[in-house]
Amino acid sequence: MQLIKTVLLLGLILILNMGAFSQTDSATYQVLHKTFAKYHSLDTISFSTHFVIQNLNTDGNWDTAYSKDNRFTAIQNAEKQWHPALYSSHDKDNITEFYRFRNALIRSKWALEHHKVRLHKSCGKSPVYVIEYWDIPLSITGGGDSLLRQSIYIDTLSHLIVSVQTVKNSTKANVSLLSLVLDSIDTHKKVIIPDVFQLNHGMLKPGEQAPDFLLKNTAGEQVSLADYKGKLLLLDFWYAACKPCIKASADLEYLQKKYADKLVILGMNTLDNASKIIRHNKKHHISYESLLCNRATKTAYHVRSFPSFYLINENGLIVFSSSGYYSGLRKDLEFAILGALQDD
Repeated sequence: MQLIKTVLLLGLILILNMGAFSQTDSATYQVLHKTFAKYHSLDTISFSTHFVIQNLNTDGNWDTAYSKDNRFTAIQNAEKQWHPALYSSHDKDNITEFYRFRNALIRSKWALEHHKVRLHKSCGKSPVYVIEYWDIPLSITGGGDSLLRQSIYIDTLSHLIVSVQTVKNSTKANVSLLSLVLDSIDTHKKVIIPDVFQLNHGMLKPGEQAPDFLLKNTAGEQVSLADYKGKLLLLDFWYAACKPCIKASADLEYLQKKYADKLVILGMNTLDNASKIIRHNKKHHISYESLLCNRATKTAYHVRSFPSFYLINENGLIVFSSSGYYSGLRKDLEFAILGALQDD
């Protein structure tokens, strides 16, 4: 029995020092590059960890030598590249597990560059990519000259690392298994909003209070601006015979579907009756609601050309105003929407 355990131990050590694969397939590159890009794009990441160290004893069994749970928040250092860019905001006495997570990113890049990596997919309850590395020198992360074998588990949807397992042999008689499980992962991606182009000559300007209104929708129900307090609201002033208005409605429909849980769009029709609006919207596949806009509301919003647009934030302030249809309208509207959402 002791001989069998000795053979198993020597076999494990041998595996640690094998370079079983000489090439990395394109799928592995793709998964890792998406993961690198994901972490590079994050402004902050918070996660809970469960970290366990187990040692292989002389009987061939794993003994737990260390176990700890913690919670960390890491932030980006924009002056560095993606791999050392994350650092913990916690004190140095409590960041051992965090650095093991960060080092997994650094070793991933090293293994990719040196073709010591392979990929397979685990289709359990939560599908993950499993990335395996071997013959990784600890010296690349300041950990001495011994070699280790590591498995990184990456969520297939978010491309976030959810677990790291490391087998390390500091000596031929001492093999350790280090397991780091990340849970309750929360991320924040800083959205960079470029300056948006606004054709808003004579219109109300960003920062001004949006004028209140009390109008009827196509079902005859009264609707007011106050009904949308606390929501991001996009007003589209239009009428059915306006060809540019029809072109713009396709962009608005796209934005309504993309930001359905964050944005409300109202079509402010200044000319047509309810039955004509209903027929028009059905013909052009417009799903957002339209109101019958009176002359007083049109005047209050300084509408002189069609289509005209106002984006109003949750506090009733105008954050974007523009008139006319042009090829970059959807892009400018979306930038304005992202900017308003980031300011929430």
